[in-house]
Amino acid sequence: MFTPSYVPPPEWIEPFINLSGLSSTNPQDLQPSPWVSQILNLLDGSSNMESNLDSFCHKFLIRLSPNFVSFGLSSVEIQNKPDVALRFFTWAAKQKKYTHKLECYVSLINVLALANDLVKVRYLFGQLKELGFVLTMSSANSLIKNFGELGMVEELLWVWRRMKENGIEPSLYTFNFLLNGLVNSMFIESAERVFEVMENGKIRPDVVSYNTMIKGYCKAGKTQKAMELLRVMESINLEPDKITYMTLMQACYSEGIFDSCLALYHEMGEKGCEVPPHAYSLVVGGLCKEGKCLEGYVVFENMIRNGLKANVAVYTTLIDAFAKCGKMEEALELFERMKTDGLEPDEVSYGVIVNGLCKSGRLDEAMEYLRFCRANEVAVNAMFYSSLIDGLGKAGRVDEAQKLFEEMVEKDCPRDSYCYNALIDALAKYLFGQLKELGFVLTMSSANSLIKNFGELGMVEELLWVWRRMKENGIEPSLYTFNFLLNGLVNSMFIESAERVFEVMENGKIRPDVVSYNTMIKGYCKAGKTQKAMELLRVMESINLEPDKITYMTLMQACYSEGIFDSCLALYHEMGEKGCEVPPHAYSLVVGGLCKGGKCLEGYVVFENMIRNGLKANVAVYTTLIDAFAKCGKMEEALELFERMKTDGLEPDEVSYGVIVNGLCKSGRLDEAMEYLRFCRANEVAVNAMFYSSLIDGLGKAGRVDEAQKLFEEMVEKDCPRDSYCYNALIDALAKCGRVNEALMLFNRMKDEGCDQTVYTYTILISGLFRERKNEEAMKLWDMMIDKGITPTAASFRALSIGLCLSGKVTRACKILDDLAPMGVIPETAFEDMIYVLCKAGRVKEACKLADGIVDRGREIPGRIRTVLINALRKAGNANLAMKLMHSKIGIGYDRVGSIKRRVKFRILLEI
Repeated sequence: MFTPSYVPPPEWIEPFINLSGLSSTNPQDLQPSPWVSQILNLLDGSSNMESNLDSFCHKFLIRLSPNFVSFGLSSVEIQNKPDVALRFFTWAAKQKKYTHKLECYVSLINVLALANDLVKVRYLFGQLKELGFVLTMSSANSLIKNFGELGMVEELLWVWRRMKENGIEPSLYTFNFLLNGLVNSMFIESAERVFEVMENGKIRPDVVSYNTMIKGYCKAGKTQKAMELLRVMESINLEPDKITYMTLMQACYSEGIFDSCLALYHEMGEKGCEVPPHAYSLVVGGLCKEGKCLEGYVVFENMIRNGLKANVAVYTTLIDAFAKCGKMEEALELFERMKTDGLEPDEVSYGVIVNGLCKSGRLDEAMEYLRFCRANEVAVNAMFYSSLIDGLGKAGRVDEAQKLFEEMVEKDCPRDSYCYNALIDALAKYLFGQLKELGFVLTMSSANSLIKNFGELGMVEELLWVWRRMKENGIEPSLYTFNFLLNGLVNSMFIESAERVFEVMENGKIRPDVVSYNTMIKGYCKAGKTQKAMELLRVMESINLEPDKITYMTLMQACYSEGIFDSCLALYHEMGEKGCEVPPHAYSLVVGGLCKGGKCLEGYVVFENMIRNGLKANVAVYTTLIDAFAKCGKMEEALELFERMKTDGLEPDEVSYGVIVNGLCKSGRLDEAMEYLRFCRANEVAVNAMFYSSLIDGLGKAGRVDEAQKLFEEMVEKDCPRDSYCYNALIDALAKCGRVNEALMLFNRMKDEGCDQTVYTYTILISGLFRERKNEEAMKLWDMMIDKGITPTAASFRALSIGLCLSGKVTRACKILDDLAPMGVIPETAFEDMIYVLCKAGRVKEACKLADGIVDRGREIPGRIRTVLINALRKAGNANLAMKLMHSKIGIGYDRVGSIKRRVKFRILLEI
């Protein structure tokens, strides 16, 4: 009889052969576990990932310890795979007798924060708080940094308070992460108090601290205060860097303080600080906006002389400036020079040339450009058409203008408000010109009607002519006249003029009514001055003028649009307290705001209040809630809401089906998602691009690329327009499975179909091309992206820097890094990623050289670079060198040569 042999219980495995290696200085303790690479290889994101992990662990009788799980979640291989990280975290928790440690939660939050997944981060942090972990310095710093970048101030401050309760002294990093978080969420006064604590305490502010406060003041519109901080830095001999200057220049440019922008540019040059391309763009743009096209051209030529290449955006800015200055010949010469320099003019470039020609009355030449673009299949945008329609209309060629207006439909060019206004303006001016010539004497009713209509059409010049003529004819304006005038000025964003009219009303016989206040509130909200609009609401209350639904809804809409969801919620409660009827759209805004903030349960409470108050939720409200629950990982609740919507007699639309399918795909339930597609096909339910994009993305990430391709092609058959998201999803899938040539073919098709090639599109392809060793093609794509004026992201720089390092072009990667640093797109882990990939490839010499270069340029403190290099060597399996570095004075010690002290370089490591 067969007797089964004894099976021992599974062994808990650690990321290192001896757990004490995490803090030990004994070399043998730092040997990586052989299980690490095998487990990481299984984290492939496929639909079988969890079952593969189960099989592997069962086969070898192992379980993954919390240390192992945390290490896996922190690995470079999983940093850009939030869905995989979350699935791994969820799988690990199901192991028998397993409990996640604090570090597991922190590591996963790092990954999700990198993906900007605020909803899942908030949900995960809620669990972390409930479990009552005692924080450590590293976990607290990591959480404060991530919460700060995500704008989660409440959570950030919770961690700060808990640090104090646990007796953890904040480091310089902690203070800087805290400052950054407060500034990102516009808690400027709180940031000032923290900065003051630093100035008077043991840990003094460094360049990063000052740069953060300067960024905060600039964001808050307090550029003068930011400039004062720059002078404080100089007074204490703290050298401003490129980020300091670029932050200030960007703020001065945005606020129209172009003289200061120019002065900062000169100051950078005088101090020997390298001027990056974006600085030139700002100065050229600023000078051009002030009409100083010749001065802008001088800076442009300096840029070329200094070996930098102007992109299409810089050329277009200059061309536009020369055209607006009436120097049309110079504008046309620049246009030709751009083409000679190998840059392809885009639709904006053609648009500004045509606009300039129309404005200078050279309509026949402008029409020639239209014919050229038609013949050469160059995209013609709405601005192009608007300029021609406006020019022809003003020249009295109204019939030709009307023909072009109709042509836009044939050419599938969307007609925007500018096109309509250009034609209406032409027709209205034609009629108004006749009215003026006939010399009619205005009446009160005719004046009111004209002011009202001109205000709605944005014809401010004509509106003011009527206003002046009223006074000349001795007609006293009524309350209606004032309100029509206010509305016209506000619609055309003449806010200061509207303020003066409102002030006249406040001090005159005809006092402002609710309509007047609502109009001014609308104006402030349109101008982004929501705080001023809120102040007007309080003024209304102080003079016992009852706000109405329009008052509240205008403010709520503004708060929602600006992401100030707390104020949106407060206004909703205020409406209820004052007995003001809350319309369905108010509930929609509050539910939407709460859901966008990841508070799906709170959103559901407001939704239930809406139902209890006898209002019926529409499909949009249901869909918002379903989407929020799906993004919070509560897929079952999302599906229940979807069914309830149908039970309530509402027919789900294509967006509702889209969010359900997106949620199922994100949670790895692809077969269920495909069932919904089959249902929609069978029942003739419209399927939109979001629906297809979700499936294509999900199938692609699961390795089912052929199925994804079939769906992509099906979109043409079903007459469903393919947008950038669809293209990006399939390009990503093809690039990651090594089919880069097919991905490039899709990239070229995007342009033909009029889809925007976004920074994400370029990032995917650059990464894929480097992976396939097509380095020159990758660099050409990068240059093409920069020439098009597309701002790189942290992810695109990561793809480029890693690719360049592996292809032996470390110096070029560092040069690009220095150029991009002022734009704020360099990820925190940029150097760590570059050093790690070099160590992993066995190119330790280059890694050490890079580490020395980073410290020499003052970009990082030596101690941090040591830690990065030690970790990179260890992760790359080179534990011996990691230990040599740990026990040496490399990077932090000094050697004396006579009376000169020199820092011990990292490259010495190779000679030990």
